[in-house]
Amino acid sequence: MYSNRTMRLKTNKGSLIQRSKLGVGKQIGQQIYAHKLYMNQIIPQDILKKALEQMPSFKFNTIVWNKKEKTIRFDSAENFNTAREPTAGEYIKVNYKTNSIKKGVTNSIWHHKWMWVKDDYKGFDVQESFEWSKKWLGKLNTTAKGSSRCWELQLKEVGLK
Repeated sequence: MYSNRTMRLKTNKGSLIQRSKLGVGKQIGQQIYAHKLYMNQIIPQDILKKALEQMPSFKFNTIVWNKKEKTIRFDSAENFNTAREPTAGEYIKVNYKTNSIKKGVTNSIWHHKWMWVKDDYKGFDVQESFEWSKKWLGKLNTTAKGSSRCWELQLKEVGLK
């Protein structure tokens, strides 16, 4: 099993790919993406409590916390455990500063789902997910696309499809 220290990768352009400094979660700018099991370790309790109180009943399994925008997006992400690159699907985005709620759907895909969980996560093989990231990062010379169709074309171009 890997440790958080060894689960680091680099793109062909040299960008570092690793979990957030919190030990779990994928951080992009001011946003941290994670499985809901870890939301208490990522989001301050007062903020999380306020957002959950505002949110209507909704089944979710991943979250995106945006510190700058003061929002938490709760995603249904039904294929998180089964898809190599899962999609958010339906979501509810709560602005805990303005008390506003936005509902929506997205078909964007996520890369590096191993970053969203800890090594002992039971929903999928974390090491296998890490190895998949390692494999395609070593071949891809462009930024990974967020749409399934474009991603599949990228994989095909580098002989991974």
